[in-house]
Amino acid sequence: MEQHTGTWKLGSTRLWCSNLCECHLRIHISGTCTYWDKPNPPLVPEEFNPTGTYRKLFTIPDNWQEKEIILCADATKGAAYYYLNGGEFVGMNKEGKLPARFNVTEHAKAGENVIAVQIHRWSSGSYLECQDFWRLSGFDRDVYLYARPKLHLADVFVRSGLDVSYTNGQFALDITVASPEGNTRPFTVNYTLLDESGKKSVCRIPLR
Repeated sequence: MEQHTGTWKLGSTRLWCSNLCECHLRIHISGTCTYWDKPNPPLVPEEFNPTGTYRKLFTIPDNWQEKEIILCADATKGAAYYYLNGGEFVGMNKEGKLPARFNVTEHAKAGENVIAVQIHRWSSGSYLECQDFWRLSGFDRDVYLYARPKLHLADVFVRSGLDVSYTNGQFALDITVASPEGNTRPFTVNYTLLDESGKKSVCRIPLR
């Protein structure tokens, strides 16, 4: 995993400055943090909607070329639009406290890349977060990249319950595997169960 949370460039139409990723647009460009005192759902204010652009250079190693590359922003306050390498749009997000993840495999390249993120303070998503807190726009949490094999476990769901007598345990495992398009080679998923004494039981699920 390669993480990019250090110093970014933050700018508006009149200002570019270096700041930490977690710093807020409202403080650096628009002056203060406030409550939203004039809500008008579902409309977004056009007369006052501070907007800033974050920009950062980063390097992708050569050994990521045969893998899927995922861009993650763990929390962004405001409507965020993500671009790579000169304006290639890769996605947007309005949910302030939920992670946004984008598959950027087709847009990223080995060597130097540039990411730009434009964040608008107000959006229709602001009405979904009408809680008692200060309105601060910008990155709240980490922004990073990671690479994973194209053949990987996409989801694992374990259900452990009891039988009708409430005496014996029951185990069910649902696995979703992401496979590259056109892959026809069989593969196996292994999992291990431990009893109360720590004894292992290794199980294999052949898949195609």
